[in-house]
Amino acid sequence: MTQVKGTFSSIFGEEGLQPHKMAVTHQLVAERLLEEGFLLTALEFHTELLEAGRELKTLTEFFSNPSNLLSAGDDTGPQVGSSPETPGKTGGRRSAPGTPGYHMDISRSASQMTLDSIDQMTRYSEDTDRREEDRVAVLEYELRTARDTIAQLRSELTDLTASDRNRADSECNTAEDNEEDEVAIKPYEKKSLNFLVNDYLIRNGFKFTAITFSDECDGQDFDDWEEVGLNTAKPPNLLKIYRSSGLKEVCGSDTEDFSIQTNIESIVDTEDIEILQSQIKDMTKENESMQFKLDDMNNLFVINKEKEIKLEESLNLSNEEVIRSKQEICDLELEKVQIEEKLRVIIKNQSGKSTIDHEIVRPDIEREDGDGASIADEPVQSPTNNTEQDCESFPTTFEQIVHQTTNLSPRTVSDHFQTELVRKVFPISIDSNFLECNDDIVTILARTLPKIVPSLVLASRNDIVPLLLFTISKHKDIKTRDKLIGILFNLMKKPDDVTRNKILSGFLWLIYQPGWSSNRIEEEILPQCWEQINHKYSERRVLVGQAVGVLASHLDQSIRTSLLVSMIAQLVEDKDVGVAVAGIKSLALVVNLIEDDDKLEQILQTSLAMLKKNDIPEEVMKELDDSLMPVINMWLVKQEQFGCKVMYDLFNDIENLSVIGNIPEEENYEKVVLSIENTEILVKKIAVMMKQLPYLVFSVVNSCPVEEKGPETGQILHPALNSIFGSSLNSKMQFFSTYTSQDWFKPWLEYDTFMELLARLSTFLSSIPLHNLSILKHSSDLLSFLIELFGPSFAQSKILPFLESKISSTNSILSILTLSLSQQEDAVLKSHSMALLNKWVTHLCETGSPCAPIYPAISLLCCSQQQSLLVDTLRELVASPLPSLRAETAHLLHLVVSSDSSLSGQEELVSRMLLPAMVSLASDPEVVVKLSAVPGLAALLTLSFLQWEEKEKISIQLNALCEDSNEKIVLASLQQIGQLLPVCPDIRDQLLLPTLCAAPASWATKSFANKQELCSTLLTSLSFVPELHEPESIISGFVLPALVALLETVQQDFPELEPSVMVVMSEVESSRRIQEPNAGINEMSPVRRASTSSAAWSSSSEPAGGSPSSATGPVKVKDKVTKLFNKQSNVPFWKK
Repeated sequence: MTQVKGTFSSIFGEEGLQPHKMAVTHQLVAERLLEEGFLLTALEFHTELLEAGRELKTLTEFFSNPSNLLSAGDDTGPQVGSSPETPGKTGGRRSAPGTPGYHMDISRSASQMTLDSIDQMTRYSEDTDRREEDRVAVLEYELRTARDTIAQLRSELTDLTASDRNRADSECNTAEDNEEDEVAIKPYEKKSLNFLVNDYLIRNGFKFTAITFSDECDGQDFDDWEEVGLNTAKPPNLLKIYRSSGLKEVCGSDTEDFSIQTNIESIVDTEDIEILQSQIKDMTKENESMQFKLDDMNNLFVINKEKEIKLEESLNLSNEEVIRSKQEICDLELEKVQIEEKLRVIIKNQSGKSTIDHEIVRPDIEREDGDGASIADEPVQSPTNNTEQDCESFPTTFEQIVHQTTNLSPRTVSDHFQTELVRKVFPISIDSNFLECNDDIVTILARTLPKIVPSLVLASRNDIVPLLLFTISKHKDIKTRDKLIGILFNLMKKPDDVTRNKILSGFLWLIYQPGWSSNRIEEEILPQCWEQINHKYSERRVLVGQAVGVLASHLDQSIRTSLLVSMIAQLVEDKDVGVAVAGIKSLALVVNLIEDDDKLEQILQTSLAMLKKNDIPEEVMKELDDSLMPVINMWLVKQEQFGCKVMYDLFNDIENLSVIGNIPEEENYEKVVLSIENTEILVKKIAVMMKQLPYLVFSVVNSCPVEEKGPETGQILHPALNSIFGSSLNSKMQFFSTYTSQDWFKPWLEYDTFMELLARLSTFLSSIPLHNLSILKHSSDLLSFLIELFGPSFAQSKILPFLESKISSTNSILSILTLSLSQQEDAVLKSHSMALLNKWVTHLCETGSPCAPIYPAISLLCCSQQQSLLVDTLRELVASPLPSLRAETAHLLHLVVSSDSSLSGQEELVSRMLLPAMVSLASDPEVVVKLSAVPGLAALLTLSFLQWEEKEKISIQLNALCEDSNEKIVLASLQQIGQLLPVCPDIRDQLLLPTLCAAPASWATKSFANKQELCSTLLTSLSFVPELHEPESIISGFVLPALVALLETVQQDFPELEPSVMVVMSEVESSRRIQEPNAGINEMSPVRRASTSSAAWSSSSEPAGGSPSSATGPVKVKDKVTKLFNKQSNVPFWKK
């Protein structure tokens, strides 16, 4: 078998060897791998030998020498391999396989773990020199030109390949196939085949083989077909090629040859192709060299940028040094003046008296300037003036005092005499310190203030604050300044608001003085704050919290994010409310200044944790909502993370709070208390969420992807949004409304987040119990505020349809949504609320479902003073053909009349709409409608502002109902009139009692199935009369005749009720005989009277075997009434 050049056998010489003997040694294999440039294979071979314990010195020396792996651009050795160098995947350059190791180009590539590729991050720096930018522009232009040339050459190569394909195919068909001979392969053919082979390996699961093959062919990118160099489409895989061409020759198929892009084994004009390939290779090298130059320029830009940053830092340091030097120069100048003054005094004191006399009398000495004038022309300085000048210089020692006294004495005496004289008679002690009064003012203040402050009364200590701060700002000794700052913080045991304000104002002045930099504040003031942060008096801690807020703006960013935040975090968690509030205010100032996202995230989590606390004081919660959360929200809005962080967390907190659905029984006191507490907590959390809504709306509107000017909607930006984000949001709101009003608009991330939050809100609203009006009211306020912020356009198109789809007969969304829409200023939304209510009332009545979701809506609308809108809507249902709907309308109108909110001031509404509607319903032919209308009709009589004619009209209608043939209607009417007796004194005598007392007479002609209940109800109503102190005319003319008629009825039909009637008659008779004005002192209340009567009826219905004592009273009354009935007289007893 002929050995093919380039095969494994030809390289390693294994052909023809015996199985038990190797043809070559490991040394030869290593040398051949290094010579051929298979460095990866050599490295793997070296690793295998090391693991087997057979290390080769050649490989060890090669890989231990870094120069073998560096770029060898200056080497002139022979180049082996025909493929040009191509850019590697990581940004560096790799040599083609087969290039010798000493010519390998292993360029430095961009690292993802270090800052090696920082030039890629700062490639387009705008702070570099203009000349360098021009050079970069020229290089980029040349790079584009080279790339265009490469693309043109590739196109020409493809055209030549395609035109000569037919002749190459004919030559290949005539030639004799010989698998043993190696056919010369061209570079683009090699790349095409490599691409197909790699694709085949990957498709069929030979992943490790494909990786090894890719490493060996490291000069080619298998992910990019265009790198092959042909402007043709990607060829089919090997399997299709084999099936379409290879099987045809084996099986003798007559099918048409399948032409592929890679079958270009022979070219007509080989020289032209080689010329084009060489041009491509040259242009590629030129492209790489230009790329290197561009990278070098970018590196130079980075270096210049770093130098600029260092220069700025050094400039800042120099400025600080200049300021510090100026301060030192001022201090030195002051010290120089003091020293000069002292030196002048010393020199003057050392001069003798003779010298002074000699200087006084010099009449004829000429001036030094030689102008001809003599000193005698000048006024002679008298000894007195000279003495005054000497006295102005302050003596600093006892000897100087003696010397001055000697000079002033008119008689010549010895120094010893003067010394003894001064020592004996001078009033100042010799041991006194004469230097104290000669110091500068700052030194004197620093020495005396610590002694003065403790002696001052508390009311006067505020006045010493400016002196302390002035001394602190001017004194040079750091220990003295530290002592004075300590005095400032400890000026009072419990500094009040006035003292704290004065100290803080002083701090603000101090930090603006020259020399008070961030480092100085950190070293001198902040340590004092740390000492006071755990003080037992809360006023001291409040002072620390406020001081930190004043100092924050003059501290470095690193100090703010570390030391300052740590101090404030401790204050925020303080148990004292004032300290916590001061800490929150200062934290808001600091958050507004810091930029560290990690620290801001920690502050956010701390704030949310505080919002979740149920026992947090109201002052702290209010400050948290008003001060800190808005600043954090603005940061989150800029980060586009507000919805997923704040709102999600608040919703989770609300959803986890348990609220009892139904009111528990009275005996379950613990559950009642728990329900009330949870309601209060939930109301607070809803209020917190309500304050975050403007930021949620802004995050959705501001992130709207399209900004196309749409038609003017006339929508006015909500004041809350305008005050926070400014009027510039108005135009974005117009864009947002126009964009979202279209059916085809594409949602974005913030919009999807909002819709998810809306879904969670609807779930929460549906879980609120219908009886809990407090939560329903605050939830409707939340939804109303959300609708106001987005505006009517977005609300009608997106919010309302979504929430209306969640309404059912068992949840409370209808009540909340109706109240929310009724509070809107937009007339369309307000009318939509009533239309929604009308629709659901009709639907529930038609389907026979209970109208429980409607009742909270009526109560809430009345509490919001929406009675006019509500009555106008319900009046339309009065004429409905459906009896059940008319009956439900009557019940709803009764809720309007009997609601807690007063109808005073709405007389026209009651007279024109409400009263006619109730009278119409009370006269309805359907019994169920009349029954529903009776309570509402009776409730109208409780309105004090009704005219007498209107009340009389209502009473006439009630009288007609009491005479109705249906006992249910009569029973309901009697109950309502009986309840009105104690509360309507103005119409009781003229309208109510006559109607009530006329009822028994009308029963004689009617047969009621349950007349006993009617009698009991009438008796209960009349049992209130003794407590009402009615006049004799009413009692004798209406009450007693009604009781007698009732007694006759019960004697015939219900004897068990007779004792109860007797009791009431006895009490009424007793009330007639009471003449004293204070006779009602021991009267029972109407409610107690009713319970007493009920007890009497219960006892009357017991068997006859009861105790005789319990029946003694009724028996006596019965006997008395019997005597009255049996008395021979034609005049009834109640008329006597």
